[in-house]
Amino acid sequence: MPHTPLFTTQEMRERLRRIRDEMATLGLDAVITSNQPNIRYASGFRGEPHTLLLTESEAVLYTSFRTLPWAQKQTQELDRDIELSCAPEALDDISQRLPQLAQTIGVDASLSHLSFQKLQSKFSLHTLL
Repeated sequence: MPHTPLFTTQEMRERLRRIRDEMATLGLDAVITSNQPNIRYASGFRGEPHTLLLTESEAVLYTSFRTLPWAQKQTQELDRDIELSCAPEALDDISQRLPQLAQTIGVDASLSHLSFQKLQSKFSLHTLL
């Protein structure tokens, strides 16, 4: 049975534009999220594991090699807009992708205190909001 996306390519690109507009309004250089509803909204992907990095110029969806085919199918309409990655450690890869100068990064408000501390440790050069 062929995959029929729930949203058109234009709708999904519009969502990415709105997120980036809001990032600019809030003064964010990047957003890192592992929140399923946020990832679904931005990319259409419903699988796990998942982490999304969104900057002004790129969007990278991290998942495992096991769910990669599903991620490819669910995000195929955005293949020019969202890069898929199976990097074994998403946060290590994100750290390499971010510029080595201070950035302001938005993270999930629903993060536990411990998870937020881990992110702060990993991205100590940057300000997390």
